[in-house]
Amino acid sequence: MSSVDIISVTRNNLDGIRRTVESTAKIWKIAATEGMTVTQRVIDSSDQPVASEVAELVHSRDGNYQYVFQSPSGISAAFNMGINDSTADWIWMLNGGDELLPNAPLRLLFDILQRTGSEVVIFSGSNRGIRQHTPALAKLWPIVYCWIMHNATLVRRETMLEFGNYREDFKIAMDAELWIRMFGYYKRADVIDIPLINFEGGGISDDVLGRAPESVRMLWDNKRLLYSRMFDYPKICWEAWRSYRRNEKALRERTRSR
Repeated sequence: MSSVDIISVTRNNLDGIRRTVESTAKIWKIAATEGMTVTQRVIDSSDQPVASEVAELVHSRDGNYQYVFQSPSGISAAFNMGINDSTADWIWMLNGGDELLPNAPLRLLFDILQRTGSEVVIFSGSNRGIRQHTPALAKLWPIVYCWIMHNATLVRRETMLEFGNYREDFKIAMDAELWIRMFGYYKRADVIDIPLINFEGGGISDDVLGRAPESVRMLWDNKRLLYSRMFDYPKICWEAWRSYRRNEKALRERTRSR
């Protein structure tokens, strides 16, 4: 039986986290029929009295919800707290304000999680109701732009731990920085362009100017990895060309000798 922990980070956004947990209410019944164990962990850093209201909301829900308070330490630290406290097979970052779509393909999702050999499963979604398509796999590397909707993506917990989770010195571009490292070491991904969630938007990730310094640092800090991978694919193509040419030559010589 596979397990998933949904990590929902929130701070002073009671309406947003309410919409999130209401949208996931359908999960528990479907998960039980599909042989999945799902827990939703709400990591809350709200001020009082909002924190009390969030805790009451979570505790009042039917389903496997858990409430955890964390003193404000940044979104990356909240993500990492949820990951480190988890014992599930898969981690799903679905933040306060993000909503599971009414027609989300949950049975397909659970079936993939139990069958796949990949470390990452990437769905697509909507951004404030506007459909966002997942690019072709060839465009997902290098992740110099954050093409991946992190809230529509599930990652094996052991893979998260392998890469040290999210860097806590990043406040905005922490997901893109993680993808660079993760896919730079050729972690496998299933890419399914079927909408799973609606992304609330309007947060710090929409601040293009504010995100720019971290994006530059993200590329600079991983420059060696990006540089080395830049030459991998030409090398593979060249080796393939030489191999096929050798085989082609050997076939012609064998044909002539008959």
